[in-house]
Amino acid sequence: MALARTRNHWEPGDSEVPHLARDLAAVRLGERLVHPSLLFQNEAFLSQARPIGPDSFSRDWYLQAANLRHGRAASWLNKLLEFKKHALEKVVCLGPSLGSDALEYARAQAEVLVAVPSDTWVRVAQRNFSLNGHSAQYLIHGPDSLALASDSVDVLYWNQLNDHISHWDKMALEILRVLRPGGKVIILAASQWNAPAFLGDSQMGWSAPATSRKILAGHFVGSINPRWHQRGLRRAEIPWLVRWLPLSLMQRLFGRCLVFKAFKPLPLFPYRNQSGWNQPSSEPLEQAI
Repeated sequence: MALARTRNHWEPGDSEVPHLARDLAAVRLGERLVHPSLLFQNEAFLSQARPIGPDSFSRDWYLQAANLRHGRAASWLNKLLEFKKHALEKVVCLGPSLGSDALEYARAQAEVLVAVPSDTWVRVAQRNFSLNGHSAQYLIHGPDSLALASDSVDVLYWNQLNDHISHWDKMALEILRVLRPGGKVIILAASQWNAPAFLGDSQMGWSAPATSRKILAGHFVGSINPRWHQRGLRRAEIPWLVRWLPLSLMQRLFGRCLVFKAFKPLPLFPYRNQSGWNQPSSEPLEQAI
């Protein structure tokens, strides 16, 4: 497998599909080593593990997880993550996953960079891209840093569901740094206020802690035009006494997932750093008599 590595930056060297053992069990989520069945469960938004037909890390395995993730039960994800709105833009997909969302951005002609915490996750995502005939750039990020130039990214999508960032506030500052002025951040996180949690249900195997709108807004205090969307609830997860209520309403109130969107503000003086720009005089202008 030809991979070119410069510091912590990976790029695909050819079309050869990276090899991953079918019984790979050493994929790290935070402090845990998890089996591919849990990776599939997390990617597919399943509340519990179930028997999987295709071999792990095969093309059918990736496709089945993506179809469940972006299918009818989670159609809200396709709209809120704006897969088809960022063609020809540079999109960074941050957070460990199988790469299903990043692949949707690539299919829509975006320039995709996958930022993950280890080289194992690089191979997991790169295999998905290679098996589906797409390519991306890959970056191994630090615990609270991104090796990217400032003002160089149009959209940064952060999947926090399985991400174990030690200092979320520092990573939020890094995100705002690398975003260009007017760039957008999109965050997918587990919501603290969801119906299954009230009923004692688990968080679908996600390993990152749940969060709230207030916490997210506090981390991205330098952003503007924040928007929150709560989604991710199946009718079977609603108590039968209130199951007659519209699902669209229930998931907006008690959904498992929280999607946060915001923009990096534009500079007050966009031409301040350009050559030939002079500081306006603060002296009062003389009025013509």
